[in-house]
Amino acid sequence: MNKKLMIITILLTVIFTVSCNKEKNENTDARNTVTASPDITQDVSTNDTVSVAPSPDEGVTGKEDEEYVFICLDQNNAPVKGVKIQICTEETCMMKESDENGEVRYAGDLYQYDIHVYSVPKEYELVSEKDFKTEAKYGTYKILLAGK
Repeated sequence: MNKKLMIITILLTVIFTVSCNKEKNENTDARNTVTASPDITQDVSTNDTVSVAPSPDEGVTGKEDEEYVFICLDQNNAPVKGVKIQICTEETCMMKESDENGEVRYAGDLYQYDIHVYSVPKEYELVSEKDFKTEAKYGTYKILLAGK
């Protein structure tokens, strides 16, 4: 009987915590949100803003009007395979990994997604900000890395 009571208590605590966190997130001041447009990224370690506007000769396929495209590049503009990013809504997150072209493509609904760079290959370090938001329109976003 004590085991069942303990499990119920834990479940109620989890439900209460999730409920409180969701309410807290809904009430967060918009000034605490970092938003990145498709042509801007910020290096969090130095707080410098760097323009990363995509250009047609950098491997953009032209489908950015139908999907979100995340291009992972190193300091030499070479694609980086194996970068894991999370694409999140308020309800759920999904994990995607960059392919041999350094690309992660997502053809989901138009939405201002929270993007989290979850991990990078061990021979690289992240230069771009780790967390940012997309705009609620399809486009191309660059994730910049540097070789160690």
